Amino acid sequence: MNRKLLNFIDSIPVGCATALIFSIIAVLTLMPSSDVPSVNIPNIDKAVHAIMFGTLSTVMLFDVARYRRHISMPLLLICATIASAIGGGIELLQGAMSMGRGAEWADLIADTLGAFLLPMLLFKPLRELTEYHTLSSSIIRNANRIPAQIEQLYVNSFPVDERRPWSEIENMTNTSQMFRFTLLRSAGKPAGFITWWKLKRGIYVEHFAISPSMRSHGLGAMALKRFCAERGNSPVILEVEPAGSEPMADRRIGFYSRCGFKLHKDFDYIQPPYAPGLNPVRLQLMTYGDIGNLSDLAREIKQEVYGAENPD
Repeated sequence: MNRKLLNFIDSIPVGCATALIFSIIAVLTLMPSSDVPSVNIPNIDKAVHAIMFGTLSTVMLFDVARYRRHISMPLLLICATIASAIGGGIELLQGAMSMGRGAEWADLIADTLGAFLLPMLLFKPLRELTEYHTLSSSIIRNANRIPAQIEQLYVNSFPVDERRPWSEIENMTNTSQMFRFTLLRSAGKPAGFITWWKLKRGIYVEHFAISPSMRSHGLGAMALKRFCAERGNSPVILEVEPAGSEPMADRRIGFYSRCGFKLHKDFDYIQPPYAPGLNPVRLQLMTYGDIGNLSDLAREIKQEVYGAENPD
């Protein structure tokens, strides 16, 4: 999909499109009959009714899905039922307002058919739009495009011994053939990042973080699962603090385990220091997929990522 179009859709506040469509329908259906244009096409009014209420239920479904960050067929049925009920209410108002317009069962049937059929026909693109709104990702090739709040998130999320200087991140983003910086967005706003390396033996996730304000929406699990799926058959490996080492360690291990990662708690692993003056850190490795020889991959990480001269 066109990114400019998607960004424009994301810029529309949730609920505004539904309110606009409802207002247009209310004006068109409740104006006096003398103000309604006459068109000599058989049953054109029924087609218009179907289109109006199909549009209402479709836009309503997308707005609710954007708010809930999830779309489903039961949600579609609820929105279609609400749109049909609105159509029924408008028919009753038409019969009671003495404006030359009357309630018609045929109009209500057209409203209901449109309300259910149009969102069903458009369900696949609506799901894609909802997924994009909930979470989108892009690989950044120019460090100037990394939002300032992402740099702050990086600094705040990792201890000094477990992160490299930000200037190195910027330099590698611009020049490295192995390093990648993936920016995560939700509702068009920066939501987090994944920094990773494409190695010979697999994919190494160096740093992964989601903004604190967005951590209750399931974005982290969605981002990581999608990331691993997009890597195809390439195994994925990452480091975690040892279980029981601090309060959050077990929670992180549990999170990665739920995302399909396996903890290698008996494998001895020490992260080399990122720079002179920084300390090595005892960590544990977790892997996703068929990793092959773990010792060989760990050695490659130490050589390529940390520049260790003696990776053993």
